[in-house]
Amino acid sequence: MPTDIIIRPSIPGDAGYVAYMHGKYYHENHRFYPSAEYYFIKHLADFVLDPTGGQLWIAEHDANTVGSIAIVRVDIKTAQLRWFKEQ
Repeated sequence: MPTDIIIRPSIPGDAGYVAYMHGKYYHENHRFYPSAEYYFIKHLADFVLDPTGGQLWIAEHDANTVGSIAIVRVDIKTAQLRWFKEQ
């Protein structure tokens, strides 16, 4: 495992790449049907529209995205860990 990984808050374009990584991973490893990608895109788009109480982080190595993780507010007392993915 590389030791020079940078973790940073997401910037425009990252959410689309996170959806791509998840769609590809779940199709290749769990044979999710292609339209399952819609759910990754929909929930990420909802988060991008209103990230209040949450944050998406991106892991980079040599300027390449190698992972992601987010915390998403569910309600006033609950948060959910989402979009954890490493390449």
